[in-house]
Amino acid sequence: MTTENRAAPLEVLQSLLAEATPAERHYLEGQVLKYARRAQSGADQAGEQPPTSAALKASADRGYQGLYWYRFELNKPDVDPYWTTFLTQQIDRYERQLGQLVSDLAAQGLAYTAPAFDPASLAQSEQLEATRDELRALRQLQTMTMAWQERHPSHSGAAQSLQKLEWQIITLESRLAGLSGEATR
Repeated sequence: MTTENRAAPLEVLQSLLAEATPAERHYLEGQVLKYARRAQSGADQAGEQPPTSAALKASADRGYQGLYWYRFELNKPDVDPYWTTFLTQQIDRYERQLGQLVSDLAAQGLAYTAPAFDPASLAQSEQLEATRDELRALRQLQTMTMAWQERHPSHSGAAQSLQKLEWQIITLESRLAGLSGEATR
């Protein structure tokens, strides 16, 4: 992607920020940060150096985690035939690419041991990620509701909706803290 293509979304977001309400401003500023990071990472990748052995090992670790996830999904009881075909193709592709990566590491004289497959950990991380996604969606809905309320202050139902959303967010945050032991705000 060219530098001009990376800058276009930033220009649009900057123009929207000019007349945004406070709640909209919060959301748009987050989007500006996201696109600015993408533009910076794209510029960094343009002058990329050859990967180090540590980077290759980290890439292999991530690849094995992806392979394990596909295997985990394939072993679920409710997998339909189309999804099974896709998962099987992905597993084959990952095994070929990881085999090549491990042989490249061996050719460089580096020993590599794949991480262990832990289905319980994958199930827990899947539940954790689903809870995080739900929390993220509720926060976005809360931001949008606040922005709508700022533009339409006479609508009395928005305050009630915001209270309900806040309660749902607090409930999800406590569930997330119980699942992961981490602070969410």
